[in-house]
Amino acid sequence: MMRLRPASAIAALSLFARAATASAECAWVLWNEVNRDDGGVVWIAVQAEAVKGECDVAVKGKVKDAASEGAMVRGNIIRPLALPLTYRFVCLPDTVDPRGPKGK
Repeated sequence: MMRLRPASAIAALSLFARAATASAECAWVLWNEVNRDDGGVVWIAVQAEAVKGECDVAVKGKVKDAASEGAMVRGNIIRPLALPLTYRFVCLPDTVDPRGPKGK
């Protein structure tokens, strides 16, 4: 059985710790996912926030605004009256682009 040296164990643990803190330090982007009744989907970046909690507050504000304008709201899914679409607001880390990879 192979034993790890203390220095090797410390190095491995510091790599895991660095990866965990890096993901916590990223910005968050508020995306609007628009789903047309014909099946088309469009993602629109709305705003960026420093921390996820601020992004979540922004989602709640957008949903509240839509409800006050008369849209049908279920959770964070919004169906405006007289428009053939639904949309929802989603917070994702700035490292995630829901539109998929860019082509060359």
